[in-house]
Amino acid sequence: MTAAKNPLNAPASESIENEKLSISKLGAAGATFRLSSNDPKVHIGSFWIRQANEQKIEEQSTKKSEVSFTISKAVIETWLGLQLFAQCNAIQNGDVITSPKTLFTVVA
Repeated sequence: MTAAKNPLNAPASESIENEKLSISKLGAAGATFRLSSNDPKVHIGSFWIRQANEQKIEEQSTKKSEVSFTISKAVIETWLGLQLFAQCNAIQNGDVITSPKTLFTVVA
């Protein structure tokens, strides 16, 4: 599927700047990731964070067109130094679609 046809936006987080998620800049709650679609009929099925080598780190499920997930600071601290990506999938007209990846490295 081309980017022009993909209604899923890449997962977004205000905690990520220049592909870095800085633990020292996080509040006690951690980092919130926003997942959204340009099409309200698209329902996000799963959200995950994985290492660049595709090893699953965190996964959560939903059935909405716009969702926010918060990952605690304590969990993020265990990811220090890892190169990760956030991504989600959804159902559109019976087809499973996948969002673009949001790449980031966890730094102190």
